Amino acid sequence: MKKYIFNPITDKTPSGAVVKNTSVTYRLRVSKFDYPTTAYFVVHQDGQQQNYLEMKKDYVDDRYVNYSYTFDFTDVGFFWYHFEVNYPDTSVKLIRSDNLDVVDSPADSDYLQLVINNESKTDVNFQKGIIYHIFVDRFNSVGEVKARKGLNLIDNWSQPLCHEFDEHGNRVNRNCYGGNFAGIIEKLPYLKSLNVKTIYLSPIFEANSSHKYNVADYSKIDSMFGGKENLEELIKKAKRQGIKIIIDGVFN
Repeated sequence: MKKYIFNPITDKTPSGAVVKNTSVTYRLRVSKFDYPTTAYFVVHQDGQQQNYLEMKKDYVDDRYVNYSYTFDFTDVGFFWYHFEVNYPDTSVKLIRSDNLDVVDSPADSDYLQLVINNESKTDVNFQKGIIYHIFVDRFNSVGEVKARKGLNLIDNWSQPLCHEFDEHGNRVNRNCYGGNFAGIIEKLPYLKSLNVKTIYLSPIFEANSSHKYNVADYSKIDSMFGGKENLEELIKKAKRQGIKIIIDGVFN
């Protein structure tokens, strides 16, 4: 049993960014067996002072004290928030973990609430179907694939990669499976059957790794994926299926 439960996807209404003058409700659950006394929703806008707002105790179930707070966002900008829970003899600060769940920590890692002026039409379009992320090298391979210099092509598609280095001291991220654009094209009917409306590709520019996040040349599509012509074919055929393509740009 967890001591604290909050996730910005499931425990915040509405989820995601909101338009100015929207009221957002945050729900926090705290283990009743630790006897919490009060809980606070702590929020501030960039560069401004934190506001400590006492949360409402909605009810107590067989495991948790259920708290909530509804905040009215009347300004546009970045707002940061976390929670603080008081007990008879101590208090704890609850911040964002790497997987977005809430954790007890004295560190500073607040959740972000973005407030915008107007609803984005693009955002509305993304809500019409599933966004499907594809790690290109590992999704599907069709046709002959040749390894570039500096990269190793694994013959056995089912062979797992478990460590950064193999038994010979070689970096695993230089080992590639040969997934390519042709493999994605072959799977477009399957993706459509899942109600996928957007495909989000992992980086596709030339790089000496399987993941391509260490881009070496932004002007070249990695040849192991099939090159520019195959990417254009993927985009055109995906469009016929009613599917958009997003390319991951790694510009840092």
